[in-house]
Parts: sequence; structure tokens; C-alpha cells
Amino acid sequence: ETGGAATAGAAPTETGGAAGAPVVEGGAAGAPIAAGGAAPMAGAPQGGAEETGSGDIDVGEICTTTEECKPGSLCFEGVCVQTGNIRISLAWTAVIDLDLHVQTPAGNEIYYNNRVADGGELDVDDCVGLSCLDNDGTHVENIFFESPARGEYLVWVRNYNAGASTEPIPYTITIMVNGSPQWIGEGAVVEYASSEPHRFTY
Repeated sequence: ETGGAATAGAAPTETGGAAGAPVVEGGAAGAPIAAGGAAPMAGAPQGGAEETGSGDIDVGEICTTTEECKPGSLCFEGVCVQTGNIRISLAWTAVIDLDLHVQTPAGNEIYYNNRVADGGELDVDDCVGLSCLDNDGTHVENIFFESPARGEYLVWVRNYNAGASTEPIPYTITIMVNGSPQWIGEGAVVEYASSEPHRFTY
């Protein structure tokens, strides 16, 4: 990840990990809007995993249908991402660097600087700095768990680099559990700020 250094005195710092919820920073435009939108669904849905592809497009590459993606992955917002018993996907349209963070029940944090922990993995990080896979498309970060631990998970978004824009950047988080939607939330966050965490139990 890069970015932030061009704005004097406002270099971003990553937060979270074993301490629990991230520190919410106001950034240039004040406090971020927490992930909200749809209400969480009660309990972890039962059922199988999501349908995956049978094609040859690699994870992190542009796709139009799930069938085009390699086995074990699916097409989410035009990008092949891996899935498992839990899939947590972040999507946004501005050409800026949002980061998805997930804290596991063991207190470990998965994000761009710690991509694998407790059976989970950040497999797609679409935008680095102000450069994205497809600047004209929807941008994606994705964390998936093939064999997740039981317990409480925390999910939040950090606006790592918005090119000094003071506007809150809208995003959507989709949480899939055992092949079914567990929660879909929308929010917006200003540069260098983190959203309030969304909690769910597996």
C-alpha cells in the first residue's frame, strides 16, 4: 500500500488487531459514517458454499460471469474472488484506496499488511494508492475463510488514500456465510478514517 505521504502531517496509521475495534479517525471531513444499510440476519445461515466457476480467469482478474473464473472462485462486481464458508467482500467505485479489515475470533487482524490469519486470507486488493485494476469499473477487496473458527468477527473499512479528497467515499460490504447473505451494509468514510466495525458471529 502507498499513499498519504503527500498530505503533510496526515500520514495514515493502521489500527485494530488484538485490541478490538479500530480507532475511528475523523480525517479531513469529520467522523466517518459507519457501515449500516441492511439489518443483519439472525444467526449463521445453513447450506452449502457459493457456486464457483469452471473457467481459467485467475483470482484478482476482470470477469463478466462466475463461469469464467477458476474453480473455487466467483465473479464479484467484475472481479474473480475466492470464496469459502465465509466471504467478506468490499466494493466501491471511486479511484481511491479503501482497505478491508477483518478481526478473527482469536483477535488477529487480516488486512493488506497481514493477508493470512486463522484460516482466512485477503486474496484481492484491487487498488493500491490511486491505481486500480480497472479505473472505470467497480473496485474490490475480498477476504475469505475456508474453515473459519467459531466466534465473533469484526469487519471494518479504512480509507487509506483518497488523494486528499475531503468527500466521504461510499462503499458496500457483503458478508456471505455458508453460501447465503449474512449481512449487506453501506457506508461512507473520509480519508484516513475507519468505519465503525460490524460484528457477526459464526
